[in-house]
Amino acid sequence: MDFIRSIKEGLKDPKKRSITMFILYFIFFIFVYIVLHSADSKSNIIVDDELDEVESYEYIYKIIDNNTVTNIEGTYNKNRELFNIDGINYYKEDDIIYSSSDKSNIVENTFPFLNYYKYSSIQKLIDLSTFINEVTYNDDSKKSNYEITIDKYLDFIDNEYSCDEINCNIISTITVEEDKYIKHVLIDLQNYYGYLYSIDITYNNINNIKELK
Repeated sequence: MDFIRSIKEGLKDPKKRSITMFILYFIFFIFVYIVLHSADSKSNIIVDDELDEVESYEYIYKIIDNNTVTNIEGTYNKNRELFNIDGINYYKEDDIIYSSSDKSNIVENTFPFLNYYKYSSIQKLIDLSTFINEVTYNDDSKKSNYEITIDKYLDFIDNEYSCDEINCNIISTITVEEDKYIKHVLIDLQNYYGYLYSIDITYNNINNIKELK
């Protein structure tokens, strides 16, 4: 109340009016800044929510196992996938895999990595990892580096293990590149296997796939 009384008196006094007006303008601009900053924070939260709403994309998985390279290219749209491995086309709906898109022949699901490395699973992998550093580029895209112990990675891919049989403290590295969405992930498992072994994942045309062809 004393503050309000001082403001009123300052506005009435010609000698103090200019200083009083300056104080009022200063308070006003501080208020505007706080409101705008709060709105900007809310908009960032909306963007984060959008990242979880990825329903379609194209992907390329490149698995490098020493001197052997396996390429898997596919299209994902709402739990349905068309993908190609070694020149053979497959169709996947939920957890059932067919040798063609007309569902004429069910094949054994020997491709568990399709679930491990699909877009919605990558955030879980990141959450299991330890953040190391990040580089932000001029276009606001960024590259983030993480480390993960091998026991957490094996948990991620539902692989049974015993720390008596393996060194669970072995560190593997994960590099994630993203702009609005995650676009590229590189998982380096060389420390675990003892030779060159990596999983290179690229996502394209995110949320731009209208139908599977």
